[in-house]
Amino acid sequence: MSRWLAPFAAAAALLLSGCEVYAVPEPIECPGIQQGVFDFSGSQILTPPPSCTFAQPGNPSYQVNATIGFQGTINFDPATGLAGYAAICISNAHAVPREGFRETATPGGGSWVRVWYESLSSVAGCTCPSEDARRVAGCVCPSNTPLSGCSCPVVVEEEIDGSFFPATKDVPARFVDGKQVVTVNPPVSVLPIPPQLCPCQATCSYSYTLTATAVGAR
Repeated sequence: MSRWLAPFAAAAALLLSGCEVYAVPEPIECPGIQQGVFDFSGSQILTPPPSCTFAQPGNPSYQVNATIGFQGTINFDPATGLAGYAAICISNAHAVPREGFRETATPGGGSWVRVWYESLSSVAGCTCPSEDARRVAGCVCPSNTPLSGCSCPVVVEEEIDGSFFPATKDVPARFVDGKQVVTVNPPVSVLPIPPQLCPCQATCSYSYTLTATAVGAR
């Protein structure tokens, strides 16, 4: 199992080789007006197959975190005037903002937030049905097991939804009823899907509950 870059793994919870593209050597500024600094935490929502086999506890190829945790900010509406904009930015240098939108539709003055992010990654422990399938998929396999124990490229889409409530006189800002969904897709280079696909590249998803508590103000 390899880990390319930890910041993405902490958020998307793919232990295998989650990665963010480091476009610049300095921390990336989070767009919008900061609503607070939060400690996010969540637990995997267990679902039966056919969801991702590598996200099934007890499976020999299980390679995601059972729980997740990261610190970050929630940002709204940049000064440039993008009303309805939202971002969740992880407090690690180079971590790319998760960007999307918000709707003020939650009872009690809250906002429903939806943000997402996409990156290249890879899944380990794959078994390919043939050498042709392995080659088309771009998988890398050990020399002694040319069709098993392979690492195959995938595209990972991470989406976070939840309700944000701003701080009041008596209650700190909070993020509740959240969910993080991680969807794994074959890379564009493998499309259209060949008849014999390395199974770990088939589109699938797994998810987490997600909440956050404020640890800092704006």
